Amino acid sequence: MGPFRPGDYLYSYAVMGLPAIFLTSALFFALATVTRSMMATYVGVVGVFIAYMVASGVLGSKPELEQIMAWAEPFGSAAFSLVTKYWTPAERNVLNVPLSGVFLGNRLLWTGVGLAVLAATYWLYQPTARGAKAGAVDKLKTLSAAPAQTAPTAPLAKPSYGLKAGWTQLWARTRFEMALVFKSPAYVVLMLMGLAFAITILMVSGEIYGTPVYLVTRVVITALQGSFGLVSMIVAIYYSGELIWRDRDRKVHELIDATATPDWTFLLPKTLALVLVLASILIVGMIAGIGMQISRGMFDFEIGKYLMWYVLPGTLGFGMIAVLAIVVQSLSPNKFVGWAIMVVYLISTIILGTMGFDHVLYRYGADISVPLSDMNGRGDFWKYALWTQAYWTAGAVLLLVLAYGLWRRGTETRFMPRIRRLPRRLKGAAGAVGAVALAAFVGLGVFIFINTNVWNEYRTDRQSEQLRANYEKTLLRYEKTPQPSITDVKLDLDLHPRDSRLETRGAYV
Repeated sequence: MGPFRPGDYLYSYAVMGLPAIFLTSALFFALATVTRSMMATYVGVVGVFIAYMVASGVLGSKPELEQIMAWAEPFGSAAFSLVTKYWTPAERNVLNVPLSGVFLGNRLLWTGVGLAVLAATYWLYQPTARGAKAGAVDKLKTLSAAPAQTAPTAPLAKPSYGLKAGWTQLWARTRFEMALVFKSPAYVVLMLMGLAFAITILMVSGEIYGTPVYLVTRVVITALQGSFGLVSMIVAIYYSGELIWRDRDRKVHELIDATATPDWTFLLPKTLALVLVLASILIVGMIAGIGMQISRGMFDFEIGKYLMWYVLPGTLGFGMIAVLAIVVQSLSPNKFVGWAIMVVYLISTIILGTMGFDHVLYRYGADISVPLSDMNGRGDFWKYALWTQAYWTAGAVLLLVLAYGLWRRGTETRFMPRIRRLPRRLKGAAGAVGAVALAAFVGLGVFIFINTNVWNEYRTDRQSEQLRANYEKTLLRYEKTPQPSITDVKLDLDLHPRDSRLETRGAYV
């Protein structure tokens, strides 16, 4: 560890951090001011991020474009890398990047862009309130001028409360909630952004270190995993608030809450609709992958692998986030607090992961990585991942039962009265489902803990890094000691992928 030099931190903050913060703040402020739409601002944030990732991936993969990249990259990291490209480790440890040349030019250029954006925002700003569109005003006038019509009175239908009626209500409301999302322009824009990002990733994945590779299904799925991650997170977080709070925002919740409809017909359809919407995003990614395979002359699509390796695991993973977002919105005093809680949750997962809190038992929705192989498929790894998926599925069901017990209905919005009603609301089927989910959650958690921490040695990422460092320090004294070298190898290898077995015969000389 070197000496603590606060001046280096201040220098980096001044020349790297402040210009980047100023530029992004100016862009998003301009977008919010001009559009006056919260969703448009969110979409713009995602669009800027995806455009940055796509441009960085395309330009960064071509060394001959490093000069262009140094000027075009708005946060200065490409210019920083270009200037320090040939620095020795000793120079990197003690020197700051000089504020000159391409690095200075990059900082001045993008600070100027931020100032220009603010100036354009001032010029475009209209202080008048946004009113209804002309077409909407004419339509309202026409409707108000039309004579009132009274529909003929029909005989009242006999209500049905059986299982068939429950399934009908569930499916009808699920379709209704899904239509709300699918008809939203923001959903279409987010989908197109994710599709563009996925196509860019697939184009880059067509080669490894400049060598073309066959775009088989495994390669496509590996590239697609994570391509729609940000879009799916935005959809889950934003639309959870819209689905839960739509009725109250439109002031019709008292009419709906007064109907003889059980609470589960509101909670479950909203959750199921959001999960199915996230599944549709993954299906779009699958279609993009198949289209890219066709463009490369690959027609062995292996739809089953797409569904079992990509769509189904992805739906389970994003479904966990959807459930958490729905539950948070159900318990929050308003949707803005719910959105803030989810953002804090996402940031905390990143921070806690770097601090060593990475065990699958307490990272909500965490899963075991499953490597993919053309020869061995998912091997036996999918069996281990299945245990963690079942564990967190039980946890998600438990959260839904809690949300059902604390569901907000009528004019009462305070939290404590709902807490006092919780024991009474959990009597019957809801309590039974919660008890089964709790038993499964605890039982599976104990089983996973025994496997990871008792029968095997568990290390966090930080502990593994420390182990490697100790390994290097311990064996450093043998660095210059002559070691035997292998001159000839004769081996017969028999692979048995289905049995997870390898037989070897041979000798090293």
